[in-house]
Amino acid sequence: KFYFSSFEYWWYDTNGNLFETAFVARGITLCISGVVVLMYFRSLTLTIYSMGTIAYVLLSTTTILVSLGWTIGFIESICLAILIGISCDFVIHLGHAYAIPSGTVSSCERTKHALLVMGPSILAASFTTIAASIIMLFTNFRFYIQFAQILMFTMITATLASIIIFLTLTDCFGPTSFHRPIHVDSSTSHSSPSANRDTPTSLSSPQAVQSTLTLGLSVHDGQVSA
Repeated sequence: KFYFSSFEYWWYDTNGNLFETAFVARGITLCISGVVVLMYFRSLTLTIYSMGTIAYVLLSTTTILVSLGWTIGFIESICLAILIGISCDFVIHLGHAYAIPSGTVSSCERTKHALLVMGPSILAASFTTIAASIIMLFTNFRFYIQFAQILMFTMITATLASIIIFLTLTDCFGPTSFHRPIHVDSSTSHSSPSANRDTPTSLSSPQAVQSTLTLGLSVHDGQVSA
């Protein structure tokens, strides 16, 4: 039997495997993200919007790196593998905030809720990450410099894509109904029907809030009354 033992052969073989693994990892990430989003949101429309936005982040970041003269090598493959995990964060967070309101709510109100709840956190995370990557650009280690570049471009494209593209799609064509399963406490499942009628079904409804305030303890003239 004959074996290839030259250093050049093993180097090119390693780079080839890393190149193939980088694209396989992208496909695996998109598939897993799609399954998780579909299982939680239970909406094919929102899943398609999320996957399209994540794919846009991956393609746009890769295009920027290619335009800067990057070629797939050992360090670049590691950086691209890290890019895959970062590119889906913002979209998943906004999608989760979009689906929080239960029942039938207009897509405009859901989009506004997602932007107000998760928008500041996403912008703050993007700003701090970009600031950290700018600091790493002044190091003398090549891996840190390339990692800083890919991290900075990923944060920029992910922020713009999630806030502009994803929220625009949800505002215009997003689903309006998300029904969550109701969890019943086993300790109260055998209570009388009259007790069940007096118990509020949702802690967020005005009736529930009024009942909680009515049943609360109030202090009057040193006496505690219910």
